[in-house]
Amino acid sequence: MTMIEKTIDLVDDEHVLFTVTVVEGERIRSRREYHLAKFAHQDAEEVCRQACPEAFAQEPSVQSGGM
Repeated sequence: MTMIEKTIDLVDDEHVLFTVTVVEGERIRSRREYHLAKFAHQDAEEVCRQACPEAFAQEPSVQSGGM
């Protein structure tokens, strides 16, 4: 079974480190890191969704309250 693992690390008010790991069974198939810039008022998860929407495709669309 293929799973997508995501981590969102808020570096500061204007920078996000977003890591997407594709795991198949117990093996890591791929890992991508995104170093993203954002405005201080933007939600970190929304910025990550815009950068890599396929990482969020397997989950229902839920509005988050921020990080």
